[in-house]
Amino acid sequence: MIGSLRSLGLTLKEIQEISAIYVERRDEPVGPYVREKLDRALDRTDARIAELQEIRRRLRGFRTAHAAALAGRADLELYAMDPRRQQQRVAS
Repeated sequence: MIGSLRSLGLTLKEIQEISAIYVERRDEPVGPYVREKLDRALDRTDARIAELQEIRRRLRGFRTAHAAALAGRADLELYAMDPRRQQQRVAS
């Protein structure tokens, strides 16, 4: 059971809470508690997917913006926005 719930994204703490309810409240169905935890796991998963989609968007944008440098046809200015590098230019 633990492996199945973990594979659905539930945390060990959530599984422990479900188990405690199952043991302590035998006359109550555990299903609604499991549903609540699954809803939370789904929300976490959706948030993580949104974060990953944003990373994918930024990666594609970077690749497009720096295509020449990534192909070796130009310099790749990764540190152009670094304030320390800008200070070095002023000092030079």
